Amino acid sequence: QASKKNISTFINWYTVAAGKFDFGKFGVKIAKSFQAYIQAAVVNAMTKTINNAEALGIGGYVKAGTDAKTWIELAQVVGAANASDVYALGTIGALAKVTPDASTGFRFFENDDILTKGFLKEYHQVPMIQMDNAIRPDTLNANPELLIQDDYIFFIPMGYNKPVKVAIEGDNVVVTTDQTTTKDCTLGLNISMYIGIDSIVGSKFGVLDVSED
Repeated sequence: QASKKNISTFINWYTVAAGKFDFGKFGVKIAKSFQAYIQAAVVNAMTKTINNAEALGIGGYVKAGTDAKTWIELAQVVGAANASDVYALGTIGALAKVTPDASTGFRFFENDDILTKGFLKEYHQVPMIQMDNAIRPDTLNANPELLIQDDYIFFIPMGYNKPVKVAIEGDNVVVTTDQTTTKDCTLGLNISMYIGIDSIVGSKFGVLDVSED
């Protein structure tokens, strides 16, 4: 069920009146704030599904470890269940835990991928895609904590059967404080959107627990 999410902020009216305020950058910052919330909520929805995997009848789609055998098995299961190719999605910290077995060693250019990108481009024919992270707002000025931890790599089917449904309504900007009523001529704004996020258990996705690696 969608619920209302708000971002409240203030703008210096003198900067606006002088034509020095960059509304483009302002809009990007607001969009990135909503993006960070949605991304964290998506991961949270998928994590809740993982924690209840057995009860939901999808326990076979959750595995642990980064060895080649486990990786290939999970990729095959997710691919077969969705009749599609699969990609691996995770933070750079999670993806960096995936490296070739010592007995196999690196293929040509794989070492360069790790040195330049921080993780392999693909592993056993499964492309690896980095998930952007963000800092929890309430920890920004103290001990910064990332919204998404490096504990899981998600195996997602390509093209369709998305594992999470995101519903977004509204794009409302409300003036909460008029610059003519404040001593410092600040303009108060409230940006609100209705956002609902939940996992779709019927869309089979895989999860690799790498918290112990």
